[in-house]
Amino acid sequence: MDLNANGMIIAMLHAAILSCVLLLKDKIKIDLFNFFTCSFSIILSISIFTWILFLIGISLPNYSIDFNNGNYYYYNYYFFLLNYADIDLPIPRFSSIFLEPGHLGMITSFLLYANQFDFKRKEVWILFVATLLTFSLAAYVLLLLSVLILAFFKSKRPMLNLLLLLAFLFAFYSYFSILDNGDNVVNNLILERLQVNDGEVSGNNRSSAELDIYFEQFINSTNAFFGIGPTKYTDLFSGIGTGNAGYKVFISTYGLIGTTLLFILYIAITSYNPSKLSIMLLIIYIFSFLQRAYALWDVELLIFITALPALSLNSNNKTYVK
Repeated sequence: MDLNANGMIIAMLHAAILSCVLLLKDKIKIDLFNFFTCSFSIILSISIFTWILFLIGISLPNYSIDFNNGNYYYYNYYFFLLNYADIDLPIPRFSSIFLEPGHLGMITSFLLYANQFDFKRKEVWILFVATLLTFSLAAYVLLLLSVLILAFFKSKRPMLNLLLLLAFLFAFYSYFSILDNGDNVVNNLILERLQVNDGEVSGNNRSSAELDIYFEQFINSTNAFFGIGPTKYTDLFSGIGTGNAGYKVFISTYGLIGTTLLFILYIAITSYNPSKLSIMLLIIYIFSFLQRAYALWDVELLIFITALPALSLNSNNKTYVK
């Protein structure tokens, strides 16, 4: 409601494009989903290749960039971005062409689940490697949740798969927690952020103290119904509380009614291609929403809309030639 004329036009264009995709036949949606998977893996393969060249010490052309008034400082290597904050890490976090590793990890996690970790395809391997290189806790959690879901719904021996997965996780945790006395990138960026202090998980840092204080007041006010809008939210937290990305941001911006409408939209899309795997994809999206409330981001909606018919087709044991 607080957008200017240009913002309203852009919003309507987004809605029109997404509506056109929604109205496509399932076969075309599946073709689009496969196109998204393949084209994204091509982009990542180039990015990973140049990233490896960088890691082994080959000098690559780059320049410094200050994005969004100091929110992000990067070296732009054209095929990937390197955050200033990650320079001193033994292995910097990989974000490809995205602003944050978590953005990349979120997208690859969705694509990996929707492709059901079909490692017979090289595209899936590229997506998997890219996810691991992000060292993103949120991406790793989504990855683990996806594996658990598929282990139960795609296997005749779900309990055995669960035991094997738990054994792997225990071995993974034990190895990296003692490697170099815990001074390694996996332990520092992933395992230590899973520790619980005063009832809070260390890695649960998607909202700042400023937003937490504001949200407590907001949720008990009349603004809670419709939110304060993106412009006012940006004005309130411009320069402070950077790093806010969780569900509190979305609710503060669009209100409880806007959030309810969002869930109705996703449930309605899911109901058009109902299956166990489709419902589980919705659950994965909900978990992602808690950490990164980007559910209106085009990439999330496009993956969701085009992946559902592919998952439904697989669940019903039908065949489709790619």
